[in-house]
Amino acid sequence: MVKRPRREYLDHHQGGIRHNSEHKVRQKKDNNTFKLMFFYSFLLFLIGVVFIIYINQYVQVSRLNFQVEKLEEQRDKLKTEKAYLQLEISSLKSLRRIEKIAKDDLGMAEPDEINYIIVEEPQDKKNKDINLAENKDKEIKIVKKKGIKDRIFAWFNNISQVQAGTLD
Repeated sequence: MVKRPRREYLDHHQGGIRHNSEHKVRQKKDNNTFKLMFFYSFLLFLIGVVFIIYINQYVQVSRLNFQVEKLEEQRDKLKTEKAYLQLEISSLKSLRRIEKIAKDDLGMAEPDEINYIIVEEPQDKKNKDINLAENKDKEIKIVKKKGIKDRIFAWFNNISQVQAGTLD
């Protein structure tokens, strides 16, 4: 009689082990499924974020291109307006127009005679002019004697100087 309770105990205990092991296997499968679902969800989330960033960048580039086109059109209009104004200025500065206004509107007339008055310079001033001319010749000679390095620096200095009306 001692053996029977033991057998029942062993049967009961072994059945519990089998049941527990099946439960553990099922639990591992459930954990693995949860991990895979979480991984795929995270992967889809990342793909979505990258896609949204890409679309946002595309929209910004399109906006900037549109602004560039508007600014180029505005620049072209300003260039044509500048050319028109330069043409108008040159026509207003023409000597024929000024002469016509002077004669018709202001009642001016051309002189019948032209008298020239010759004024002699004092001797000191003539000597100063001659000395200035000689100094200029010396400066020119000095420039010619400069080396290639000095010529390159002078060339760069001339490039950096901008005259009025030369920029577009």
